[in-house]
Amino acid sequence: MSSRLALGGREEIMAPEYLKGLVFFLGLAAVILAAAAFGEWYVRRKVERWARTHGLRLLEFSGAPFWRGPRAWRRTDDQEDYRVVVEDAAGRRRSGWLLYTSRWRGLGPQRVEVCWDDPSVSAWGTLPERAVKR
Repeated sequence: MSSRLALGGREEIMAPEYLKGLVFFLGLAAVILAAAAFGEWYVRRKVERWARTHGLRLLEFSGAPFWRGPRAWRRTDDQEDYRVVVEDAAGRRRSGWLLYTSRWRGLGPQRVEVCWDDPSVSAWGTLPERAVKR
């Protein structure tokens, strides 16, 4: 005997076979949303840690699509670029690009390079710098 119930020639929507599929897809959606939230949290934490290490306060940041930034159209899977706006203890603001490079797709040690929009402003700390052409 089938576990589907017929009501007026239609199958019961909440039959066990349908519930299994529904639970599977809801679980899959929950895992995808949790992974996206974790990725966003991890990136924010990484960029904020870089700013704190250099005595700066992170005001804004955003990930760069492959067609923007100093490595536009040349970025590989092992490179991440972020647009940042930071402020020092004296309240001076500075904006530029924070470039991460890793051999293992973001896992393990990463090389960090900063490309400030205005390289004439004195550097804070020992940040490697190079000018960004607009």
